[in-house]
Order: sequence, then structure tokens, then C-alpha cells
Amino acid sequence: MIKNLSKKLSAILIATLMLIASGCTENDDSSGSKPSDSSDGALTTTAPAETSAPDTSTTTASQTSSNDDDDPEKPPADGEPSGITPAMWKIETEKGNTIYMLGSMHVLPDEAYPLPDIIMDVYENADAVAFECDTNAFLEDTEALSEYYSMMLLSDGTVKDHLDEDVYNGIVEKLTDWGVYNVTYDYFHPAVWSSLLEETISQKAQMYADNGIDYYFLDLCKEDGKEIIEIENAMDQMKLLFGFSDEFYNLQLSSYLKYSDDEIVEQYTELYKAWAEGNVDSLAEEDTEGMTEEEIALVEDYNKKLLDDRNIGMADKIEELCQGDKDILYMVGAAHFPGENGILSLLEQKGIEYERVSYE
Repeated sequence: MIKNLSKKLSAILIATLMLIASGCTENDDSSGSKPSDSSDGALTTTAPAETSAPDTSTTTASQTSSNDDDDPEKPPADGEPSGITPAMWKIETEKGNTIYMLGSMHVLPDEAYPLPDIIMDVYENADAVAFECDTNAFLEDTEALSEYYSMMLLSDGTVKDHLDEDVYNGIVEKLTDWGVYNVTYDYFHPAVWSSLLEETISQKAQMYADNGIDYYFLDLCKEDGKEIIEIENAMDQMKLLFGFSDEFYNLQLSSYLKYSDDEIVEQYTELYKAWAEGNVDSLAEEDTEGMTEEEIALVEDYNKKLLDDRNIGMADKIEELCQGDKDILYMVGAAHFPGENGILSLLEQKGIEYERVSYE
């Protein structure tokens, strides 16, 4: 199952997903940023003094953000560019402005940086950069954060009331083995557990949220004073992630119990390689082998809401930008582009022509 679900979660990870688990813990190292002390990349947590429901109201934006301006472990900007060639497309509008569409990946290893000169040149020449959402602005919105923390906490018991016993016990055992488990997590929504697993595994694969291309360019835009365009709303993304059924969360979490850590890390590595080589078609592939009809229906509903439905709005935004007079760097998760319901197909239906950018 991890092959069915983690590919989508990692490649087209909703840009705010890593904020979920970072809001659950008490120290900054749990926010998807690079670990400073753990040799295996596991997250570290502080044991709670008691097992009562946690109070998230005291968590600050600085505790949930890994994008501090003085972060000493930002991806390198100087040196020999990496040899990656992630998929990017170019639209030349009738008004003469240019829209570059870059398929992003929201967790990346250090080796992805420095980015190729072509990508950096596109950024430098852009009047504005369009992102799925502005996570920095989200973290500075106290009202949104308050609503977000409320969503994290279950209002009807504990996570045991939402997960099958074998799934709960298996995930607790895995998190405990990783040195991550904290009993206060039992009061958090299953989506938080999913995010915690995602970020821990990505760290084991030495892939980090603060290396994600969108996070990287959000920081650059802030430093350079470049205009940021939001394609979606961060809170809408959160509501989507928290809005699936218990049956789906059980299926999602159980997928982590079917493979060893090494096997899951290998899948992340293969995923990164496909993205780095610009092989977006592989991101649209679906593997339903061994799944029941009910499970396939759950995954199809998930993909429809996470991909197909959102692709419509993303393509509409590109059409809107084409009517403007600005040169734009537009980036969303790479898996949003391919497939019959992908952004590229939707643009073709709108009569918008594009071409694949060559790195040669």
C-alpha cells in the first residue's frame, strides 16, 4: 500500500502537510527540518509530563516553522549546480509574457542543490512566483493557526476510537522503534499521524521539507521582495487533509506496516530519482495490485480530491495568469501535471499551448 499512497503524498505533497506534525511536537527538529543530533534522521520528541490532552494554544509560529531567515542549514545556493532536470514547461502568451511551470517536490535531499542555472534564471527574470500556498504567511496568521490547532485535536475521544486496534498498535510500535512516539499523540487526528510518519520516513531517506523547492523559493521571494501569488488557500488544504474517512486513514496508515523501513526508504529514493530526471509520467501511474474493491474506491476518492479536483483550479489559475502582463514562475507538485485529468491536459482543452523546457 505504501506504493499506492506514499508516491502521491511525497511527490505532490500538499505544501502545508509538513506543518501538521511540526505543530504536534515541542521542539523545532520535528518540523521536517534536518536533524542536528540523530544519526539516522529520526525525529526527537520531549516526553510529556502527563497523559492529559495536549494544549496546542501555546505553540508559536516559530515552533512550527523551519524557514527561519537565520537557518544555518538552508540548501546551498553557490557551487556547481546539481545535474537534476525536473520537468518544466513554458507558455508564451499572446501579450508577450512568459509562464514557466515547474513540477515541484516538497521534500528533497541536499544533493538537489544548487539548482540548475536554467531554473534560477527563470526565477531571477520572473516578476512573480506562484505557489500552491504561502506557508510563511499561514504561520504568521494567528487566527488560522488557532483553527489549525483545533483541527489537530480530536473532539470525540482518542485516535484509538478511529483506528483499528492492529493498525494503532503497529504504528505505535513503529514510532516507538524510531524514538518518535509520544503518548500525547493519541489525542491527535489520524491525519497528524500520517504526516508524522511521512516526515520521519522522508528524514530517514535524507529528504527534508526545508529542502523542498517551494519552501526554498518562498524564502528567496521573501528575501528579494518578489511578489508571491497563492494558487490555493492553506486552510482549505488543511481541511481537505483532515476530511477523509476513518476507513481511508486506516488504509493509509496500515500501508506503513507492510514494508520494512529500508523498503520504504528505497521507494522514496526511486521517487526522487524519477522527479529529478523529469519523469512525470511515472508519477501518474497507479498500482492497485492486491487491493480490494473497497480499498481501490478509497484510493480513487483520495486521488480525485487531492489531484483531479485541485488540478482544475490550478489550470484555471494558469489561464488567468496568461491574461496578465507579468512573467511568472508557477510551481505545484509534479504529479499534478500528467495524466488525462492533469494540468497539461486541461491546458490543451483550453487551447493553451506549451512546450517542455530542455536543460541541454
